[in-house]
Amino acid sequence: MKSDPVPQITKTTKLPQAHILHGVFAFTVLLGYIVTFSQFDIEPFSPVGMALIAICLIYIVIGTFGFEWVERQDDRRWYVVYFAVQIALVTLAIVISPYFAQLWLIVLPLVSHAVMALPPRWTPVILLFTIMVFVYPSEILAEGEGGIGNFLGISSGVVFVGIFTHVLAQADRARGQMQQMAERLEGMNQQLREYAVQAEELATTKERNRLAREIHDSLGHYLTIINVQLEAARVVLDTDRDAAYQALEKAQSLAKDGLSEVRRSVAALRASPMECRPLPVAIEGLLEECRTAGIQGKLQITGEERELPAQADHTLYRAAQEGLTNVCKHARASSVKVQLDYAAEGGITLVVEDNGVGVNLEKMEEGFGLFGLRERVHMLNGRVTLQSTAPKGSSLEVFIPV
Repeated sequence: MKSDPVPQITKTTKLPQAHILHGVFAFTVLLGYIVTFSQFDIEPFSPVGMALIAICLIYIVIGTFGFEWVERQDDRRWYVVYFAVQIALVTLAIVISPYFAQLWLIVLPLVSHAVMALPPRWTPVILLFTIMVFVYPSEILAEGEGGIGNFLGISSGVVFVGIFTHVLAQADRARGQMQQMAERLEGMNQQLREYAVQAEELATTKERNRLAREIHDSLGHYLTIINVQLEAARVVLDTDRDAAYQALEKAQSLAKDGLSEVRRSVAALRASPMECRPLPVAIEGLLEECRTAGIQGKLQITGEERELPAQADHTLYRAAQEGLTNVCKHARASSVKVQLDYAAEGGITLVVEDNGVGVNLEKMEEGFGLFGLRERVHMLNGRVTLQSTAPKGSSLEVFIPV
């Protein structure tokens, strides 16, 4: 069987009118002593009077400054010490003075302190304890039936002081809680503002990276092919003017296509380079540009062609475009093959393979195009693999889970 829990003394928030409460404490105690001394003709310099005055001063000093000091401590045991000392002083005053009928006033400040220190649910216990321990013995036991009126009056005063202090303490606790909530809310608002700034910076960075990839993959591709055509025209200009004119016309056509795509991208910022074409058809268009540059291109499809998510379609197209652009710029290849495997387990695989001079991967510096491609594929949880053995050509493989 569990025993009743011991009431825990809670650390309260000091009321904002603490200096006023200190004054009320001292005034109430002094009033009780003055009434007692004047009404019952107790000599101040008699042993009883001197003892009562000493107890009064000690009680006032401890109640005025001790309770405030105890409130600032983290150890709740100081509350126990405080109330034990004050109750002892009150009891000593009762024992010394033969006239407790007016001296009960000094108990009221202690009731207020107890209500402030203990949890709100203990307020009735505090009031009942005060009435039964201090008021009842002095008015009922000492005076008998004639003291019932005084008992009821004094008890009403104790209850009034307790309830009034309880209301003040509750209001002060509520203010403290509201202040803490306001501080926490301000802290949360500050965090939200910081998160908003970070999110904005992240979104801006992602958009910049996206635009950089688009510029590289679209405009960079067209400029590379145009450069190849112009170089071819320059080579054959003196020996084969018809071929030179064809190369120049192709370069001009590519320049127009590139300019149109730039305009679309600037207008919408999400222009699709595939123009609603199936992925194999769009890749075949890239291979035709390679053939125009003098590189034989072939598309090999494995498995049953199927519709892919738009982002996967777009990424695979950009992967083929990046691979073929690098073949035209660096590989010095005579042929290139693009494999599109729809039957790959768990996704789709694209491979761009050429018969060029290859590259030393250990010494190769990865350019922005390949870096941007890895970013695109990584966002789809895919992988990019680059293999090359000089002088046997290179192979770019991209896998995207679908």
